[in-house]
Amino acid sequence: MAGRVDGPSHKEHLGEGERRPNPKLSENRKPHVDYLLRKLDRTQIGGCIDLSGEDAAEFLGEPPKCIVGYLSGPYPGNAAMRRLVDSWNTQVEFQLHSSGWIIFEFKEVCSLLNVLQNVPYVVRGQVLMIRRMPPFFDFGREGMSSMPIWVKLPNIPLRLMKMECLELLGSQIGTPIMTDKLTFTQERVSYARLLVEVDLAKEVVTKIPIKLPGNHTHIQVVEYENLPKYCRRCWEVGHFEPSCWQSRRNVAGHDDKMRRMWLPKNRNGREEGRPVNRELQNQEQQRQLAKQEQMTKELEEKVEVLQALESLNQTLITKERRSNDELQEARKELIEGLSDIILGRRTNIGIKRMGEINEKAFVATCKQKFRGDEAQIEASELCSLWQENLKNPELHPFKIIEIDGKTEEIIDEEDEKLKALKDEWGDEIYNAVVVALKELNEYNPSGRYVVPELWNYKEGRKATLKEGITYVFRILNKLMRKRT
Repeated sequence: MAGRVDGPSHKEHLGEGERRPNPKLSENRKPHVDYLLRKLDRTQIGGCIDLSGEDAAEFLGEPPKCIVGYLSGPYPGNAAMRRLVDSWNTQVEFQLHSSGWIIFEFKEVCSLLNVLQNVPYVVRGQVLMIRRMPPFFDFGREGMSSMPIWVKLPNIPLRLMKMECLELLGSQIGTPIMTDKLTFTQERVSYARLLVEVDLAKEVVTKIPIKLPGNHTHIQVVEYENLPKYCRRCWEVGHFEPSCWQSRRNVAGHDDKMRRMWLPKNRNGREEGRPVNRELQNQEQQRQLAKQEQMTKELEEKVEVLQALESLNQTLITKERRSNDELQEARKELIEGLSDIILGRRTNIGIKRMGEINEKAFVATCKQKFRGDEAQIEASELCSLWQENLKNPELHPFKIIEIDGKTEEIIDEEDEKLKALKDEWGDEIYNAVVVALKELNEYNPSGRYVVPELWNYKEGRKATLKEGITYVFRILNKLMRKRT
């Protein structure tokens, strides 16, 4: 199957009226025992062949592990396609269908999924759009409007990062294919990443409303990493509808049909007026054709440059995604390492436990109401009680407001439990609980457990990875000086 082209093969002229015979075609119709067919009958009323039953598997066989693709221009040749396939570093065979579709057959499903992750591809300046081939793909009717695209779900609640929930969200966007590793292992909680087959002929989904327990609605934002340009007028990839040539033609009022003009004729049946100079007319036509060819050549060169830039942009996006994943891994390792090194030390850079209530506020308030050790005991019990309350998912004292068209979650000051806490223990304890609630809602809204974070205590913000690494080197330098 590798590198075959379905349909008439290229024929070379050997002489007048002679053509070189194709050896495959010359042997094509010779009889063979393996080519024999039997007469079978599985028709129903109306003449429909029934292959929907469980026993039809022997007729249909296993679904092929294939990808189908479509080029934005003419087929570049088997050599160019072979170079692209070789760059995938896996065993793939391809074949060109007479309808224009290119079929890529894989040995393993994992290799197929790896190829789908890095779309689109460029072959000799032409964009190759690919998608996973359905079990019963109709080459004559299917249009290339669906393709796999990586999407991000930023700030997704952790309880929605289960595979079943991600499948539901991906199904609202298109046909879900897979997640990345960090989403599956939940080692990155800032966002979830899904590979979804999106139908570009439809409006893309940018927001998904989700009704959660406790009469709470979460609006999940959807971000597309490498959404290609797609025209819904001519159904082609590479440009949007406003820049489509068909749109410009309709706006200008041009028509494909030739306009005819009636001219008066004299008695001899000739048009009145001066005689037409055919030589000048031909020269003008030649100049117009040459000008048109020059403009076409310049346009093709600009298209090639644009496609090369788009390919470079896609490569940079992929590298940026990998770099971000590596930075997240490095940040996680740094937090785990610093948790043991700076335990009990007072430093500008440290590890803050996001969602943990500050007990100092409870101690300060209880000292005003109790004496001696009783104040410390009461503060510890009250702080532990509210820390446990924060783990309860039913406690969600937030409300959604809209500011400049954007939704935002804020603390509901009318919440009964928070109002009772403020009335009984004052503002200092109330503010400590509210700060912990906001941190949990940002870092772990579904799991409700404390999350360690690299923190800049001097400026009261999340520390950068550079600040954390600089602090580690300072500790190492101090240790080296003590040894010497």
